[in-house]
Amino acid sequence: MKILSILSVLIFLFQPVGAQNRIKDITNIKGISSKPVVGYGIVAGLNNTGDYQRSIFTKQSFKNMLEKFGIKLDDNQMRSRNIAAVMVTAEIPPFTQLNSKFDVTVSSVGDSKSLECGTLLPTDLYDLDGNKFAIAQGPISVGGYSIEVQNVRVGKNHLLVANIPDGGILLTDLQIDIGKDKVILALKSPDINTAVNIAEAIDEITDNAASIINAGAVELIFPDSIFFSTSVVEGKTTFTILDPSLTINNKNEFLSEIVNLTITPETIAKVVINEKTGTIVIGEHVTISPVAISYHNINIKITSIQEVSQPAPFSLGQTVITTQSKIEVSSEYANLKEIRNVTTVEDIVSALNQLGATPRDLIGIFQTLKRAGALHAELILM
Repeated sequence: MKILSILSVLIFLFQPVGAQNRIKDITNIKGISSKPVVGYGIVAGLNNTGDYQRSIFTKQSFKNMLEKFGIKLDDNQMRSRNIAAVMVTAEIPPFTQLNSKFDVTVSSVGDSKSLECGTLLPTDLYDLDGNKFAIAQGPISVGGYSIEVQNVRVGKNHLLVANIPDGGILLTDLQIDIGKDKVILALKSPDINTAVNIAEAIDEITDNAASIINAGAVELIFPDSIFFSTSVVEGKTTFTILDPSLTINNKNEFLSEIVNLTITPETIAKVVINEKTGTIVIGEHVTISPVAISYHNINIKITSIQEVSQPAPFSLGQTVITTQSKIEVSSEYANLKEIRNVTTVEDIVSALNQLGATPRDLIGIFQTLKRAGALHAELILM
């Protein structure tokens, strides 16, 4: 059971050799981004799971709302537990058109027990500068449940954060700033080799339209004549200029072709550890230098075995030398010996799985390896 549990929390992010990604999946176009909006609202229709009377702002908010409908109540008359104060947040995707819908998230800000089965009343959404951009409303979905009988509660998932699919409506046009002569492709994970690959892929089908600014940005210059047709010759897309006119639609067509080009991105060696959940994510290219490990009662020795393959006499073949890793793991004390070969994290994890090490053991080992300078990867603790 220990082996199964440790395998369940280890994730190896290894891409197949030559894996291709579209440029738009690994970059963002500078000036084109989502619009964050936020609002304060009321969720109604709760089954006695709303905010308590001590949440004064909930009572005041609902009282103000009722006054808009000509209903006036004293504070001592506000005793409903079927309402809850919430913050409504959303990221409006770029290029969203006027009156289009988008998803919103609803989060309790009072002392409500659950937002299950509630309905968000119409709520104005504002950008970070205080400009009204959208409105949100509708029945919410918490993706769980809560049942309480005689002070015994059974529940699933977190019930104080909910979603409303298509709950927001855009009321103001989004301003998209596409450069007049050029745009910047910003890499989501900056890497100089990936930037070079992007520029080379673009230059293959254009007249050197791309140039590298730094490891996190590639500049794309619009051709002087942007009205064009495309054709595929020997598997590569080429552009044929038809007219010297320059329009926004032609820019979008050009960008569409560019961002759909595929490249082979470089991956950075990383090990991500979440100590709260015992989750370990190991990226590609992670290796370990010569090292000996002793953790609690676990001892690991890594040795290398070289195999020599000689060609037949008088043949034109060449001598081939291969190196294989041999890992010995024991749960008793043993004198540690120097390790002279480089092995992968996958090798060590496989050996630890056979021994039945716990996720906490692995976390401690990886942290110590990093301190010793033997783990060749960025170690990220969450």
